[in-house]
Amino acid sequence: MAGRNFNISGAANLEKVLKKLGPKLAERELMKSLRAGANVVRKEVKARAPVGTGSAHAKYGRVKDNVKTTAVKKTIHSGEVAVHTGKAFWAAFYEFGTARQPPRPFMGPAFEATQRQALDRLGTTLGRGVERTAGELAGKYGAIRKSTKKRI
Repeated sequence: MAGRNFNISGAANLEKVLKKLGPKLAERELMKSLRAGANVVRKEVKARAPVGTGSAHAKYGRVKDNVKTTAVKKTIHSGEVAVHTGKAFWAAFYEFGTARQPPRPFMGPAFEATQRQALDRLGTTLGRGVERTAGELAGKYGAIRKSTKKRI
């Protein structure tokens, strides 16, 4: 299936912050955020997935049961997650059609319907993760700063 991507550009400041957090922490927070955004899309794909009237395939199950989010690529500067149909290879026949059946897309429309929500979830999760990690790195000084803020 043809993939659809979010490309967030102009994030030079975010990249600087991620570098300061250290490679492992930055990668962890970035991937956690990407998964959170992709899970919004995954839920919508599952809701729109076609369900036949017959029983599920003994080996492969239903399309709905195979929809998953998987990490594809991760580095300190970028990451990639995919929402896919796993072993349900016939989902492509529904999405794009064949010579004998018209296309009945469900993944594309699910992506279109949730892309704004997915970006919002990604941003929120990344912001929280960076704040939490920065607090952990600050150690006891971060705790002192928090307690001072409360008194003021």
